[in-house]
Amino acid sequence: MKFKHYLDNHNRITFYGNTKSSFKQLFQKVFTQSDFGNNMFMIPTRYAIVYLSHIQHNEEMDFFDRSRKSWKFRFFTAKVVKNSSSQRVGINL
Repeated sequence: MKFKHYLDNHNRITFYGNTKSSFKQLFQKVFTQSDFGNNMFMIPTRYAIVYLSHIQHNEEMDFFDRSRKSWKFRFFTAKVVKNSSSQRVGINL
């Protein structure tokens, strides 16, 4: 088994392109028209807790897509009006 495949299977690290650098897929999101109309997109709270809990509200972050294009986002959380015990987690585009 190649080392790349071992890491893909055991550490959930996926290599894209050049093996000198690696990226870990945190979550997958299919964008909808409303994501672009509102200049933000929502991510599941469980991913935000696991991967983004150390990020301060409105802090700028860099994300990279599969082609290594950098995207700048700002992280925020907001209470859901209908249910005050849950939160919506979004990223401003």
